Amino acid sequence: MNDEKTPSLALAAVQRNGRSTEDWLVVEEPLEMRVNGRPVAVVLRTPGVSEEEDLNLVTGFLLTEGVIDDLDDLTGLGHCTDPARPNRGNVVLAHLASGTLQARRRLENAEREMYVGSSCGVCGKATIDKVFQRTEPIEVPVVLREEQIIDYPHRLKALQPRFARTGGLHGAAILNGEEEVVAVAEDIGRHNAVDKVIGHCIRQGGFPLDGHTLVVSSRAGFEIVQKAIMARIGAVVSVGAASSLADELARRSGLNLYSFVRGRQFNHHAPVLTEQDVDP
Repeated sequence: MNDEKTPSLALAAVQRNGRSTEDWLVVEEPLEMRVNGRPVAVVLRTPGVSEEEDLNLVTGFLLTEGVIDDLDDLTGLGHCTDPARPNRGNVVLAHLASGTLQARRRLENAEREMYVGSSCGVCGKATIDKVFQRTEPIEVPVVLREEQIIDYPHRLKALQPRFARTGGLHGAAILNGEEEVVAVAEDIGRHNAVDKVIGHCIRQGGFPLDGHTLVVSSRAGFEIVQKAIMARIGAVVSVGAASSLADELARRSGLNLYSFVRGRQFNHHAPVLTEQDVDP
């Protein structure tokens, strides 16, 4: 059963070395997002220690998937309160401002294309050209020093208490130009953790995120780089390796990607903008 004080963890009876014992497991539950009363997406996520984590997740998701441009596009956001609806704690309702640019087209695209599991944030729908249809390349990339690249994953790990108990959660953090952590989150889905920290910054008025760095405990897949670009983040540091598509997107978008950070060893995927990328 779940620990009432820790809704993101569940205690389970297991066998270890031939003996009965108990262990903490990460909770994985679906979260349905509805925008203007219409279902947009379902993600498998880890509930947070407060309801704010779900609201951050939804806000970040809607921004990084191009449904909204900033917080002004939302006039309402909250969990379903209908007592007749089962599992209403796993439903978040968002309402767009009436003048939201291209809101209808964005919602139609979202409904048609988005079902997200904890293992995949893109599910085959996205391409690099499609990212550039939604946003422009980063104008001022963030260039990190070697000491920062080495240090940031350690700082993130120290801020992951639920990972320390279970070993089953991804972490994400956003740091500003003064190397201060402005947001940190954990989730069973690496892309969910990223959406949570981006959503936190949006809801706290710290958006866009020019000059900021995203640090992730996972590999640098395409969807991680895509979300960073949509949030205007200038650099990504990942503990895991990068994929070929993430490498190409980072280089073409003007984002500095530092992947597979192991001690003082890491890969730097430096931006290489083409004339086609920067032409209006």
